[in-house]
Amino acid sequence: MATKNPGVILCLALLSVIGSKGSLGAPAGDATMMAYVTNSGGDNVTVVNLQMRKVVANIVVGEGVHGACAPADGRQAFFTVMSTRTLQIVDTATSRVVATVPLVSHPFGARPNQCASTPDGRYVAVPMRFSGKQQSVLGDVDIIDMGQRKIVNVLPIPFPHNCVEAGSNELLYCETRARGQIYRLNLKTRSFDEKFFVGQDPRPFAIATRTGRIFSALGGFHGFVVVDTEDRAIHRVSLPDAGAEPSGCQRYEPNTPTHGVALTPDGKELWVTSMDNGSVYVYDVASGTFSRPIHTGDCPNWISVTPNGEYVTVSNSGEDTMSIIDAGREKVVADLKVGKVPKRLLAVEVPRS
Repeated sequence: MATKNPGVILCLALLSVIGSKGSLGAPAGDATMMAYVTNSGGDNVTVVNLQMRKVVANIVVGEGVHGACAPADGRQAFFTVMSTRTLQIVDTATSRVVATVPLVSHPFGARPNQCASTPDGRYVAVPMRFSGKQQSVLGDVDIIDMGQRKIVNVLPIPFPHNCVEAGSNELLYCETRARGQIYRLNLKTRSFDEKFFVGQDPRPFAIATRTGRIFSALGGFHGFVVVDTEDRAIHRVSLPDAGAEPSGCQRYEPNTPTHGVALTPDGKELWVTSMDNGSVYVYDVASGTFSRPIHTGDCPNWISVTPNGEYVTVSNSGEDTMSIIDAGREKVVADLKVGKVPKRLLAVEVPRS
């Protein structure tokens, strides 16, 4: 029955607003697009508000910060630190370290590299990479139960470097550079249950959530490979020449002309960095064509796309900056100074309190 009481009408109106938006003036699911940049030459992570296009915080986590990963809800972010062999847990609402998880200590000094988190945040996989003569035969992946904040499994894998998630709470993927393969990690059994050959020396890679196809950079190759996980066919794709001489940037390793690949949330585009050309390219997965080069800073290293697909973020390790790209316009809209030698970076949708 309709009411004519003005007070009741006002109360109902307010309740309707609150119920539909979560709080007065704040839409439900309202969030901020943030980027977390690991500064490998220092001890901190730079926090960037992508909508404001400005640095808003710096988080000290330890010398030699390397990997960055996060669950889908964006309430926490995880960072691997080589000097302390730890996983640092950061509260994204406060930009503070709230917990530390010690990683496996090895007599040969393995160091943590690029981690991966399941979307629900229950598990994190951390590849422990050896150096020197041991790297081609030794290594492992530490599986961390984030509820307990402790390692629950250690799986041997030679020369691991990067682990990634693919939209599943049951599966993660880790590369072995020593064997040219990507291992699939089954979290139900906490074991590697499948292996995919991608080519000699796989580098950063991405997994298409809908098709399962693998897009992987390779050492010494200016481009990437596409691997069909059903028939195991491998297709090599070279990046276009930007029409300029290679920048000659001082790369961390000399055989990594391509060190960043990231799929858009809909899986239709692959964004790829070219260290040699100081540019980023957009690869249309369906047509197999490239965009024009999008010029960034010196040595574009790692790349990450926001969960809503609006922004693409790129670390420029040669000049200590990061670029923010408007994905729809394929245009750099900001270059920001960050920390020393930025490499891994992570675009996250952080819920507003």
